[in-house]
Amino acid sequence: MQTIDRPLDLLNEIKVDEKRVSVEMKGNKEPILGKICAFDIHINLVIKTDKGMKFVRGGVIETISPAD
Repeated sequence: MQTIDRPLDLLNEIKVDEKRVSVEMKGNKEPILGKICAFDIHINLVIKTDKGMKFVRGGVIETISPAD
């Protein structure tokens, strides 16, 4: 496990370790489950799901948590 000094360090660790996440969005939409493939400084995400790739804008994300 790396030292985490900034929020983007945590996202990078999740990406490198290929951990599954649940991304919940504002407005009570269905969460997206998958692995983070890419992200930027605005927390825009590219997530690989069972059905393909999804792009999620950082401004609509409420939480990112481990998927059980």
